[in-house]
Amino acid sequence: MNFDPPQDFVQTHLHYNKTMNTELLGKIKNALKENGFSRISSIPVDSDMAAVRYFQNPFKADAFDIRDIVKGVFASNNNPQNFRVYRFPDPKGKDAYGWVEVWLPASRPVVAPSPTPKP
Repeated sequence: MNFDPPQDFVQTHLHYNKTMNTELLGKIKNALKENGFSRISSIPVDSDMAAVRYFQNPFKADAFDIRDIVKGVFASNNNPQNFRVYRFPDPKGKDAYGWVEVWLPASRPVVAPSPTPKP
């Protein structure tokens, strides 16, 4: 028998690079909340990757939903990212039931195209 836990069991941990634009981080949190993911924590890290990790199979679909929401926020901010989804073993000594980790990349300055010289 498959058990599909309620969405409010999902604990979303946003691991964000310390250089990340705080406005973008706020947009991600709001988008997750608007889609029913209310248990969100933010953790500053030195990592610079775009990935989603889940630890138990019942939360696989939630991990993909969260990935799609976060990808949409980045895309709407003119910064598309390819977030890969991974299943990790449960961390030892921790109660990771419902954990979904989102590893957010560092913010990059937007480079405007060089203006075309006029003849």
